[in-house]
Amino acid sequence: MNQEEILYCQNCIGNETNLRCQKCNELICYNCLNETPIGYRCSNCVEFNKPPMYKISIITLITSALIAIVFGFIMGIISLFLIPIQTYYSFITVIGSVFFGLLISQILFIIINWSSNGKRGKQIQIIAVCSIVLSSIIRLYISENIQIAINDLNGFVYLLTGVLVLWDKFK
Repeated sequence: MNQEEILYCQNCIGNETNLRCQKCNELICYNCLNETPIGYRCSNCVEFNKPPMYKISIITLITSALIAIVFGFIMGIISLFLIPIQTYYSFITVIGSVFFGLLISQILFIIINWSSNGKRGKQIQIIAVCSIVLSSIIRLYISENIQIAINDLNGFVYLLTGVLVLWDKFK
C-alpha cells in the first residue's frame, strides 16, 4: 500500500491541504488563499504586492487624522454660516446644500490628500468621513438648537453628499 503524506496549512493549524502558494510555494488552505490573476497566493505574498498608495504608515495616519479633525472643526463653523439650520426647506436650499457639501468635501479632500501624501484605502476613507461627520456635529453644536436640528433636511443632504464624495475619492 502506498500511503500519502498528509500536508497541513502553514497558517491554519489542522487544515489539511495540497494547495501551494504560486509565489513562495508555502502550503495554504481554502480559508487563507487569495485568488490573483496569476494563481493562488498566500496572504504574505499578496500583502507584499500591495500598491504603494495603499501602504500607510502609522505616523501618516495619525498626522492625517489630526489635520482632518482640525479642518473638520473649521469646516463645521463655515458650514453653519453657509447652510443655516432651519426646519423649512425648498428646492433651492436643498440644491445649495448639495453644492456646499460638494465644495466642503472637495476642500477636505485636498487637505487630507496633502496630509496623507496621496495615500488611499479604508483607513484614509474613515478619517475623511469622520472629518465631514465632525463638521456636521460642530455645525449642530454651535447652533444650540437641537430640536430644529432633528428636522434639518439641508444638514442631512450636506452630510450625505460629503460622506459619499469623500468615501469615493479615497478608494
